[in-house]
Amino acid sequence: MDFIKHSDRFSIKSDVVIVGGGKLALKAAGICKDRGAKNITILFRSSMETSALDPERLKEVAKKDIKVVFNTGIVRLSGEEDDLLELQYIDLDTLSKNSIRLDNLLIASGRFPDLIFHRSETGISGSSEATDAPLFWEGIEPYKRPAYHKETGLLAKGDTLTDFRGTIHAIGAGRRAAASIHQLMYGISPTVPEIVVVRDSDVQNVNHVETVAESARQIMPLLEAKDHSAFPEIEKGFTEEMADAESKRCLQCGLICYQHSGNA
Repeated sequence: MDFIKHSDRFSIKSDVVIVGGGKLALKAAGICKDRGAKNITILFRSSMETSALDPERLKEVAKKDIKVVFNTGIVRLSGEEDDLLELQYIDLDTLSKNSIRLDNLLIASGRFPDLIFHRSETGISGSSEATDAPLFWEGIEPYKRPAYHKETGLLAKGDTLTDFRGTIHAIGAGRRAAASIHQLMYGISPTVPEIVVVRDSDVQNVNHVETVAESARQIMPLLEAKDHSAFPEIEKGFTEEMADAESKRCLQCGLICYQHSGNA
């Protein structure tokens, strides 16, 4: 939407890739063509049958040498220094991978999905410690949330497009990033194991506990009505003493969030 409304503010080069956006993607592609882009590719996660795009409109786009690829997911970006150079996508049916040379990338989502960026040695000659060596980098997708670990590519079902909706989402995003960085540091693929807890998993359930004294929850203090105009946050938060008292209610039961095989 930002590009369509203010295309004159963007620098469009030769190779452009547009990801998602439905009919607006076709419109954005036309603008890129008018701005001098030579190679334009549109990637959709949906199939052509479920995309709700007019076949006649797709034919018009094809006549302008604009390539439209359905049923795809982005799995990697790469570049050198400040320049984006290549995008890799996967066919969601065959799982075959293809690479596209690009200068500009337009994403339909409101915020670019999270990526894990790391240095790549590809194309670097000599020692990686040389001060004059160019910086080659890669951006790959972090591992998925457990309930969606079988999804592939960015902007997939279950992906969080923004991590500012609440504290829990922020904590989850931070833990996923930390885990992915840890795995990359030790040469481990940042993917979720096959056996993880999902919505329909059978897990241990605790109906009651013994020899544990009951303790009341700490109630979050709220602002009085007269203070609402001055302070938008209604909940005042715990004091240090209240937070300490609430944390001591944890049973520390030892349950974990991952299933283990019978041999573990």
